[in-house]
Amino acid sequence: MECAVYVCPKCHGIGVIKTSGNSVSCKNCGHLTDYSEYGFFDDNFNFNNITLWDEWQTEFFKKYIEENEGVQKPLFKDSKCTLSAISDDYSVVHVGVSEKGDVTDFKFYKDRIEFSNLTVRLKDINACSIFDRDTFCFSDRTGTHYELISDELKNFRKYTSALQILCGLN
Repeated sequence: MECAVYVCPKCHGIGVIKTSGNSVSCKNCGHLTDYSEYGFFDDNFNFNNITLWDEWQTEFFKKYIEENEGVQKPLFKDSKCTLSAISDDYSVVHVGVSEKGDVTDFKFYKDRIEFSNLTVRLKDINACSIFDRDTFCFSDRTGTHYELISDELKNFRKYTSALQILCGLN
């Protein structure tokens, strides 16, 4: 569930949905619902099912991106991630991991992605996908492929949705 929906319908936080058992909640405001074995939410929740939630979040997200400047401040970010760059000769470089193994925030702006000392302009990204729930992959026009992996489950769908809205990528 937390891989499908990423916007809280109450506080509009992005990437804050968590699940435990049959419960879905927001890490920011605590908004909570349970879902049945048939996939329906509690009667008092904002939506009856995940399809309606996803339709709402898609429209909300489009407006959020359009109305947000997103150049000085990131639209959203994730911490506790590791980014690897894989060149066309299959050599791998770990981006943004210090000698101590510290990681930095992966920041998504309206015109670029930043991670440590790497900046990739969105206009240079030509493909993106999610692999196995915990890996966000994207490629740039130079032939470099990037894999963002998290130590904890995060919703990377917000990145593919944003790239679809801003760059027309599927």
